[in-house]
Amino acid sequence: MNGITSAFIEVNGKILVGGESTFGPFLCATTNSGTSWVTSFNGIGAPVLSIAASGNRLLASSATTMYASTDTGRTWTNSSSGLASFTGAYAIVSFGNTVFAGTTAGTYMSTNNGQQWTQRDASTWYWTLGIFGSTLFGATGNFGKMFSSTDDGMTWNSVSIGVTDYNVSQIIVAGGNIYCATSWAGIRMSSDGGTNWSKITPDSLNNIYTVRVNGSDILAGSDNGRVWVSNNSGQSWTNISADIPSGNVIKGFVYSGNYALVAVRQNRVWRRPLSEITSVSEIKSSLPTKFSLEQNFPNPFNPTTNIGFQISEYGFVSLKVFDVLGKEVSTLVNENLSAGKFSVDWNTENIPSGMYFYKLTTNNFSLTKKMLLAK
Repeated sequence: MNGITSAFIEVNGKILVGGESTFGPFLCATTNSGTSWVTSFNGIGAPVLSIAASGNRLLASSATTMYASTDTGRTWTNSSSGLASFTGAYAIVSFGNTVFAGTTAGTYMSTNNGQQWTQRDASTWYWTLGIFGSTLFGATGNFGKMFSSTDDGMTWNSVSIGVTDYNVSQIIVAGGNIYCATSWAGIRMSSDGGTNWSKITPDSLNNIYTVRVNGSDILAGSDNGRVWVSNNSGQSWTNISADIPSGNVIKGFVYSGNYALVAVRQNRVWRRPLSEITSVSEIKSSLPTKFSLEQNFPNPFNPTTNIGFQISEYGFVSLKVFDVLGKEVSTLVNENLSAGKFSVDWNTENIPSGMYFYKLTTNNFSLTKKMLLAK
């Protein structure tokens, strides 16, 4: 495996990554944290630019065609219906059954997991997309800036992230926050839905191409193939590039079992034990067999508490906090997740004391518990 062209996608214990070599394009999959890989490319004849999951379908785009798989990537079929003048999607993001694709022909939307597409905006090519609540965020290509849409990509408004010279390479939503990996401006984070932004990397770490967040642990891929980690939500950073050759482009990260994997554009996939780079002491490889929502800890708390939950199958997951009047106070999780155990911190720095309720919702599970903030 070499020449990585897409980021990772992880579905129910299987990790896929796309690329190309001297023998042609490939899509490879692993179920053992990268120890061994098998080809998962039946039906796709070109390098994969982007890959995402929606419902029970995987979606992958080449430079000319959107493909779909319903068997976790073993076989693929054309899923480009409605994509007029389609010439490739560099960004695919999903929210429940709704999918958005940033293509060279504009922004497209599907409400049935990518089976049928409609054009929302023909004027702009968004290289990266992210969804926070009902807001779609996008960033354009060369010297691209941030934009947001509240009408499913039909109209867009400029978003200020606190600097004027920057280029957004990736947008992700994790733990109720929005993160932007940028050139010249480091990693920018918003904890209020994109209104206010702060920089969580030092001035010496300005060129970031990809980021992965897992609780307080953040992995960042910078220029020249360097990999950085923060175990305290960005307060301090350590270079963990180790054996990765310099001069490469980092395409993405994924956690798998007891390892973190990194996709390197010119130099294959590398991995490192989680115990060496994260604050997580152990991640068990066995998958949960049921849904559950844990009681927050500590409780009562001030100002931060941790909420744990587990899901037994891939799907859309929402974890929100409400006050006693039923008003939504914070969104902690709002994304597709694979089966596994998760935890998220809720920081209440600007939240008043009182009783609050947190609700976990999936496609077929919903549970609410209460907690007490005592300042």
